[in-house]
Amino acid sequence: MKSLVILVLILTSVLVKAEDKPTALEAWKIAALGQITRFVELPPNTPSEAKVGFSIRQNRLGEVISIRLTSSSGNRTVDQAVIKAVQHSSPLPPHDQQTNATQEIDLTWKKQ
Repeated sequence: MKSLVILVLILTSVLVKAEDKPTALEAWKIAALGQITRFVELPPNTPSEAKVGFSIRQNRLGEVISIRLTSSSGNRTVDQAVIKAVQHSSPLPPHDQQTNATQEIDLTWKKQ
């Protein structure tokens, strides 16, 4: 019985660690948002809770083909600063090297 309890604890630990690992897409989003954030030039007095949702279309080389605003921060200047940062960040890391097709990916930038 004791070995069964230990086995259950080990399996639970492995499952929890696996759930904590980001998926390939989540890891890509973290890297892409980090690259984009370096280029964001926010206006003074931007609220700390500012966030902008957008969708990018990128080719297999990571070049950004189009950007579409999906959720405004409520401040047009902040929205434009993030869109401009995405443009300057291109090319982003390619998300999926296995495909030759363009990909559309939704991202949310948050002020840090």
